[in-house]
Amino acid sequence: MNEMYAELAIYCDDLEPSVVTQILGLQPSMTWKSGDVKNQRTGATYDSGCWKLQTSSNDGPLEDHIKNLMELCSGCIDSIRSLGNDKNVSVEVSAVIHLKEYAPDLCLSNGIIAWMSDIGASLDIDMYFK
Repeated sequence: MNEMYAELAIYCDDLEPSVVTQILGLQPSMTWKSGDVKNQRTGATYDSGCWKLQTSSNDGPLEDHIKNLMELCSGCIDSIRSLGNDKNVSVEVSAVIHLKEYAPDLCLSNGIIAWMSDIGASLDIDMYFK
């Protein structure tokens, strides 16, 4: 089976993940600050800070994952929008798909597209073949 999940990511060069957590009132799935090491072997570091909230990984349709993300964020839409209004902050909704068997349906309803637009998010779809 394929594995898929969706995530909301907030990026900024000088992002303080704990501040984003406090503003949104949500616990992130992962965070890092600019300059944190991202690869122990090479010593490569992150260029910007990031705060991410991720859905559970399973084989469900992409739309279901993003709907789950919408539910998780339902109490802090204004805060996400406010963060995204800062010209130095980038808000992104990502779909991460690990393909093992077949190409999944990537259809998104107009309601999901409207939600992403409302929070000022771009859409990133990453597909990995196993």
